[in-house]
Amino acid sequence: MHRCSHLRPARAIAAVALLATVAAGCNEDSTPTTEAAPTTASTTSGASTSAAAGEPQTITVTATGHAHGQPDSLTMTIGAEVTSPSVSEALSTLSTKLTALIGFLGDSGIPSEDIQTVWLSTYPIYDGFDGEGSPRITGYQASVALNVQVSDLDTAGTLIDGATFVLGDALRLQGLSWTIADSDPLLATARVDGVERARRQAEQIAEAAGLELGELQSISVNVDGTALPYATAGGADAEGLPLNPGTQLVTVSIRAVYAASPAGDG
Repeated sequence: MHRCSHLRPARAIAAVALLATVAAGCNEDSTPTTEAAPTTASTTSGASTSAAAGEPQTITVTATGHAHGQPDSLTMTIGAEVTSPSVSEALSTLSTKLTALIGFLGDSGIPSEDIQTVWLSTYPIYDGFDGEGSPRITGYQASVALNVQVSDLDTAGTLIDGATFVLGDALRLQGLSWTIADSDPLLATARVDGVERARRQAEQIAEAAGLELGELQSISVNVDGTALPYATAGGADAEGLPLNPGTQLVTVSIRAVYAASPAGDG
């Protein structure tokens, strides 16, 4: 009995020592480690430089290329508006006016596919109130509008004069839209201009940053579809209402990425 009681404390001490060793091993395995992440320096003014660790340095620029050209096509919105005591009478009168206008345009060389009806409406005309306090209808107004595409700009003013003769006081002119039918040559010029501008920007940035500009890495082009009109001298019609097409601005946006390295590296 006494012999067994002497062995129990020794076994307990050994078990405690074993648990301590296992706990110490678990603490060592669970210790977290951290690594420094690479950084990138950049600007937000249309150009940037990258300097991430282990990666080649680059300069990214954006530029806008420009080209001007004279419009060679015109879309006129010509309309008519009439007033009559009833809706049916207003529409009948308007139909007569519209038929005469379309006939005149066809006789003037405008093909039917270049004439499009874009607006037709009728609405009542009010004047004061009746005995019950409701708005009093005194007549009806009917209106129509056509988009007329004109490729011969020399005839545009004459067409308006002729429409005035056909429609009289019912004529409503609602706008002119000048376009360039074939813009490909202008876009080509704008692309070249944009690429040259991007290259000059990259060279300036590299010089200011003490870098040597390398080869072009990538380039992308975005076409701005909006053409902006600019007035120019001349361009009036010889006869009829003088209309001036002016010039239009076509633009493209260029984004270019160039390689770069510290100046003097070779």
